[in-house]
Amino acid sequence: MYPGPIEDDLIDIHSKPAMFPGPIEDDLIDIHSKHVMYPGPIEEDVIYIHSKHVMYPGPIEDDLIDIHSKHVMYPGPIEEDVIDIHSKHVMYPEPIEEDVIDIHSKHVMYPGPIEEDVIDIHSKHVMYPEPIEEDVIDIHSKHVMYPGPIEEDVIDIHSKHVMYPGPIEEDVIDIHSKHVMNPEPIEEGVIDIHSKHVMYPGPIEEDLIDIHSKHVMYPGPIEDDLIDIHSKHVMYPGPIEEDVIDIHSKHVMYPGPIEDDLVDIHSKHAMYPGPIEDDLIDIHSKHAMYPGPIEDDLIDIHSKHAMYPGTIVTGLIDIHPEPAIYSIETW
Repeated sequence: MYPGPIEDDLIDIHSKPAMFPGPIEDDLIDIHSKHVMYPGPIEEDVIYIHSKHVMYPGPIEDDLIDIHSKHVMYPGPIEEDVIDIHSKHVMYPEPIEEDVIDIHSKHVMYPGPIEEDVIDIHSKHVMYPEPIEEDVIDIHSKHVMYPGPIEEDVIDIHSKHVMYPGPIEEDVIDIHSKHVMNPEPIEEGVIDIHSKHVMYPGPIEEDLIDIHSKHVMYPGPIEDDLIDIHSKHVMYPGPIEEDVIDIHSKHVMYPGPIEDDLVDIHSKHAMYPGPIEDDLIDIHSKHAMYPGPIEDDLIDIHSKHAMYPGTIVTGLIDIHPEPAIYSIETW
């Protein structure tokens, strides 16, 4: 039953019970499958469908459709390039506008629009409802739910069960970990997360995040440079603004803001709630509680269990004894 008009070229239909009600206008239709229901119009190029039970109601306008899969339901329009779908049970209702869709996975539900480049999804059970606008999506993981928009670069997600609902705007996301929940937006740099069960709700704005640890909860914003966290169970809620955070310790809780330079914490169970403003903090000790502000120079504390509540204004503090307790405010 072929009720639609044929206008410009050859119709070659080798299949049985084909119902193709839509018009064909400009080129060749080659359908080798059975029970194909293709109600949408085809306007400018070749339709090559080898699969079975394909229901493709959306219009195809500019290039080649190559569908080798089964039970594909692709209701959205395809406008400018090639659709190559090797997977099964794909439901892709949104429009694809400018480049190639290559989906090798199974049970993919990708309702968001893809506008400018290649989508390569090798994973299973991917639900990516948000739009992708400007570059390549490469998802090798399973059960990925990434509802946020991706706008300008490459998404490379090798992990499993990743839920990343926040938008990514300007660079590369490389997530090798498992069970990552990163709901906040990432704006300007690279995210490289190799750890497991990372919950990073704070925004990252300008550079690289490299988190190799496990169970990291870092809710504060990172604005200007590199975050390198190799430790485990780190909870760092305070904002980091201008330089590098290198935390190799375990169970560090550092709620205070760091503004101008490098924080290097190799110790364990350090609780440092005070702000650091102008220089380098190098703490090699354990269980250090330093609530006072540090303003002008270098703090080098090699001791253990040091409690130094007083302010330090100028000069170098070098404390080697243990346990030392000071409350001096001026030198």
